[in-house]
Amino acid sequence: MFYCPCCNHRVLLKVGQVKIPHFAHLASSVCGYASEGESYEHLLGKEQLYHWLDRQGYEVQLETYFPRFKQRADLSVLVSGQYYAIEFQCSVIALEEIKQRTLQYRRHHVTPIWILNSHHLKKKGYDEYSLSAFQFYTSSSSEMLPKILTYSPAQQQFTILHQLIPFSSRSAFAHTTTHPLYQISFEQLISESKIVPFCHRQWIKKKQKWRIGVLKFSSFDDPFVKALYENGLSVAAFPLEIGLPVPFMHLYETSAILWQFWLYVYVIHPKKAGDTITMQEWRAALIRCLKEKKIVLRLLPSVSSVNPFLAMEQYVCMLEKLDILYCVVDNMYVLQRKFELFNPADPQCERVFFAKVSSVYSTLLNKATQREKREFY
Repeated sequence: MFYCPCCNHRVLLKVGQVKIPHFAHLASSVCGYASEGESYEHLLGKEQLYHWLDRQGYEVQLETYFPRFKQRADLSVLVSGQYYAIEFQCSVIALEEIKQRTLQYRRHHVTPIWILNSHHLKKKGYDEYSLSAFQFYTSSSSEMLPKILTYSPAQQQFTILHQLIPFSSRSAFAHTTTHPLYQISFEQLISESKIVPFCHRQWIKKKQKWRIGVLKFSSFDDPFVKALYENGLSVAAFPLEIGLPVPFMHLYETSAILWQFWLYVYVIHPKKAGDTITMQEWRAALIRCLKEKKIVLRLLPSVSSVNPFLAMEQYVCMLEKLDILYCVVDNMYVLQRKFELFNPADPQCERVFFAKVSSVYSTLLNKATQREKREFY
């Protein structure tokens, strides 16, 4: 006789020729933590991950039930005194469920590791992916360098999306690596991503597509379209300095072009060259945008608390490095020049500009990462 560790009801051991051997509840029993209806791929993935961890000498368990907070993980593993709960997610589940499960683990000092089935990945181009809120929610990372872990039971291979750089709420660039199951350790899988150069050529192409298509399905009632008209801007000659990659921008669900556009409208546009701009003005503009929902935060379960000013401050640093702002004293800047409009007749100018942006981005990312490490230790 076998019994479920969660509900204490009787379960049956099912061993057949099609599915992997597993336990199942009786038809008459009800268990809030049951995982009936698991796909063959899910069962196979859990089995493969179990043997992978076991071969590394770790204390690993399948279908671990945590009675303290009444939650069950696909697998759990003890590494250097720290418990990890591994969730191999083959189906899409509600964002609230991901959030609650992640928070419960963290409250009880268990580190959650979400691994998606690789079939969830939708590649759009070179290192560009279509990412849903569900996929963003399962990202495992520090506040600095988000990454998404995926695994294919059929190929027995991990695919990792490192250093996510969102272009919009559902499109992001990432450095992609693949690893056969037995050629990567668990500690390597969860280790901090290395910083890689930003591929500005793909970003430029994405921005060019945005210029062509953004107004096709927009109406004059759209606040963005109204603001374009009121500020004398056109999409065809959209400023180069709006829509730049900066560290922490994954914490905004709003696209880089839009959130930087609204900051430009409220802070830069009213000024002329030689005017001063304080950090307080930038902060006030961001708070206004958040209240008016022109900028929306991405509240990821993997990040304990979101500092809404981080990406904005990095944008100010980017503008300083690009010689648009000059820092007079702490938190006070002089506007050295207005933003440069894109010239469709001279696309080379944009390529030269973004080559510099790419270099500055890497510098800012390295500095922010070092600062985060110092604050952690």
